[in-house]
Amino acid sequence: MAPTYAVLFRCHFWDDFCTRQLERLKQRCETGDVFVVVDETQGPVSAITHSEDRILRVTGAAAEALGLAHIGDAAAFWYNADYPLHLFTRRYPDYRYYLMIEFDAVVNVGLDGLIARLDADGVDFVGEPIPVPTLTWPWLYTCEGWYAPEDIRKWLTCISVFSHRAAHTLFQRRVRASARVRAGEATVMPFCEAAVGTELHLAGFRLTPLHELGSTRCYGTFPPRPEEDLPLLAEESFLHPILDRRRFAAKLMSETTDIPALLNEDNPTRGSLGNAAMAWALPLIHHHLYRIGDDAGCRRALDQLRLYADSDWLRFLGLDASNIAFGKPAAQSSRSDWSLRPHDAAGAVVGPPSGAFSFHTLLEERPWWAVDLLSPHSVSRVLVFNRLEIPNRANGLELYVSIDGRHWYLAGRHEGTPFGGWDGRPLDIAVDRMIRFVRLELPHRGILHLDQVQVIRSAAPD
Repeated sequence: MAPTYAVLFRCHFWDDFCTRQLERLKQRCETGDVFVVVDETQGPVSAITHSEDRILRVTGAAAEALGLAHIGDAAAFWYNADYPLHLFTRRYPDYRYYLMIEFDAVVNVGLDGLIARLDADGVDFVGEPIPVPTLTWPWLYTCEGWYAPEDIRKWLTCISVFSHRAAHTLFQRRVRASARVRAGEATVMPFCEAAVGTELHLAGFRLTPLHELGSTRCYGTFPPRPEEDLPLLAEESFLHPILDRRRFAAKLMSETTDIPALLNEDNPTRGSLGNAAMAWALPLIHHHLYRIGDDAGCRRALDQLRLYADSDWLRFLGLDASNIAFGKPAAQSSRSDWSLRPHDAAGAVVGPPSGAFSFHTLLEERPWWAVDLLSPHSVSRVLVFNRLEIPNRANGLELYVSIDGRHWYLAGRHEGTPFGGWDGRPLDIAVDRMIRFVRLELPHRGILHLDQVQVIRSAAPD
């Protein structure tokens, strides 16, 4: 029988992806107590699908109140991965083991058996060593004045396990280090990836690499893998990062230095992901290529999307026959210095949604954007994909339609909370009439910048 243990599911937001990840984790845990430890440093997180008595809400301010130094911006609390652990152990000090797992990690082994094995072997800490040489590790400067280079143990803690005594000793050592910072004896704290393993090593605890407990072939910081690949990765013991489609694509883009090279099938990153996963990244790749003026690359990205994406994904992206706005001529009220191209308006009907803006007007009274379908069509609805970075600027957006370009009909307007798009929440306005022209307009002074606009034909023939 496994000793008592708590499982800490770490997150800083909550959505359907977190719900699915938590359920996967609970399936691996029989006798341990599963908690959601949510970082609310940057604001409250609601709608968590877990028992309220198994949710611990933590903040950077609460860590400071415990005596833990907080250096840097609000994100520093998240990246000091042991800080939530210390807040948890102050509240729940009696577990024999504490297993921490981040929202984008997956465990494919039974946790009861894993904890029982660690207890039998006298293991105090489990993490995965970082293979980068210490002298070239980018966070080495945070360790200067704290540790000798030969003592540094760099470990990933996306999935990590602490014995009771290791967790409590680490807390005491981190508080002492924080006191040095407060006294002005140091200006930085050792980065968490070094601090945890090194402090426990110097304290004489037994550290065991995660790869000695199962496969870590798909465990690291890059490349990401989409959650749809999980059935194909069932034989892998520990996985990270596993992400939903939108976050997978964003992660891939943010950590790829040569984005156009991802279109090449012999690209190593591309090869490790496969074509299905690339279909979810290609919308962001297309937008990047559009921004830099690579029209040939844009055409290749669209060709690959149509080749690799399934019908549902193509429909969502507006790349199937139902979206009759694709490639049609567009116009706008003004062009901003932020505009991507001289003919900026066309950006909203030449590619898939990406979450970024494709055209950008000036700050003006009643800015507008319009598309000409070139001939009358029976239209069922219009989908508007917003710029996700500043979605509130589209609040109150109005949709006008016309058969002749002279007489306009107000088909609908946005009301309520800001709408999304690439995140699966586009503005959906029913039209249900024969039209040729579509115009989107803000009814006030503002800036209009949207991602994509899809005009969906009626199911019946024109």
